[in-house]
Amino acid sequence: ADPNGTVAFWAFDEVKPNGVTPDETGLNFAVVGTSSGNVSFTPILIDGKFGKALSFDGAAYVNTPILPHLEIPGETTIDVWINVQEFKNVKYNNIIVECERTREQLPKRTFGLAVNGKTDEGSGIVQGALLAFVSTENEGLNEIVTSESVVTLNQWMHVVFIRSLSTGMHIYVNGEEKDVNVISGVQNPKGPIERETELYIGHDAVSFIDEMRLYNVALELNSEQLSWMQLTIGITILSIVLGAAFFFYLKFKH
Repeated sequence: ADPNGTVAFWAFDEVKPNGVTPDETGLNFAVVGTSSGNVSFTPILIDGKFGKALSFDGAAYVNTPILPHLEIPGETTIDVWINVQEFKNVKYNNIIVECERTREQLPKRTFGLAVNGKTDEGSGIVQGALLAFVSTENEGLNEIVTSESVVTLNQWMHVVFIRSLSTGMHIYVNGEEKDVNVISGVQNPKGPIERETELYIGHDAVSFIDEMRLYNVALELNSEQLSWMQLTIGITILSIVLGAAFFFYLKFKH
């Protein structure tokens, strides 16, 4: 086991001829969707935040078999970079979702992170908010949502979802913890996460996804880590500004 608690790290830098996009730990091969008739379920490899990334168009997805070490009952963390292309007309913009599927029922969500695209009058849930959830044996479905819209379209965002057994569920965007509302269950469920049978990445999403890490610990984002995240984001923004300035300098120079 990884001493840092890493159970999966999909960099999405390549898709092999057999449809596999490798996991850096070497344990969790993920398979891109295929085609059925005239519909393609295969995400496209594009330039990403770091190296390459996968582009999902609402039909494409990535699936990985549930291996024993991916069954995380206790504390867990999702760490990912996303670039959302649309959410207003996208009902389920799933970044990652684990579910339990049986022949008798529709899939039951057990763990995941998504962008909200629905408008529910009176619910307090806004479009562009981030949703995160765990379904536990004791409490059932427990789901939180950011109190405000936090997604800016067509921009890379660093998103972290943490489930801690001591402090509950938390959502961070670009190194900053966001205020959340509980829309189902409780914010700090104590029960173990229910077992899942399937794991999907990018299912129904219209987004670019890059550098997804999954941990079996609740990462503690201390001030040093948050400062590093904010510095990384600041450098990225500065690079964009300087690049644009240099472009216009060359354009008007000639």
